[in-house]
Amino acid sequence: MNAACLSYRKKAPQRAQFLGNYYSCTLASADGLVYKTGILHEHLPSMQMMGCGSTDHKDSNGRVSMSGQPRVAKVLAALLVSMTTGAVVLMALGNNPPSAGPFCLSTYYRLESVDHALRSQVPQTADRWNSIEIFYSQTKGGNVERLAAASGLADVGDLNCHFVLCNGVGAGDGEIQATEKWQMQSTAYTGPASERTLRICLVGNGVSALATDYQLKRLEMLLETLSRRFAIPADSVHLPPDCR
Repeated sequence: MNAACLSYRKKAPQRAQFLGNYYSCTLASADGLVYKTGILHEHLPSMQMMGCGSTDHKDSNGRVSMSGQPRVAKVLAALLVSMTTGAVVLMALGNNPPSAGPFCLSTYYRLESVDHALRSQVPQTADRWNSIEIFYSQTKGGNVERLAAASGLADVGDLNCHFVLCNGVGAGDGEIQATEKWQMQSTAYTGPASERTLRICLVGNGVSALATDYQLKRLEMLLETLSRRFAIPADSVHLPPDCR
């Protein structure tokens, strides 16, 4: 590097960092490029004339202050908070730990998005639905077609729910299947008060076929999206006992 490359430039400030008895110095060249070089401690005075200096600061006694201490304290504090949070979560689980089945993120993210599953043929209006009911299919597996057949329905469109949330037996684990009633924004009648109730069928029976991790995660996302889209309050979402 020639003398021009080491010339002092006000528009490109120089920086140096002390590493033991060695300084790493960034210099600006005359042509606007930036170069990095190393300077031994004994050569520092001559380099300071060129605008390079240490980022460390000295106190009144001439000792170098530890400027990195606040950052170390923040890292240790963050670590302590994360460990405490983890302990609280484990204690909260108590006798209800997550299911032992494997949970693979790559498989989970291959599932169709909730927003895509909520598309419908008939336009949706914000005041169309005001409550949600979740119930078990009382089967060990299934999908829209199989559940319709098991119910003795000749037409899949007559299945009395808006969504089927599959468990991996008959369809993908966590897969959300929209029914004809959702596509047409029509009511799944279960009584006089059900005209504005969305019904979600959770494949399983809650006993020998429990809800899977994928199902519960996707159910949470589905409920969150539906509640936000139709302004459905939390007390109008009715879950099976073991999903609470």
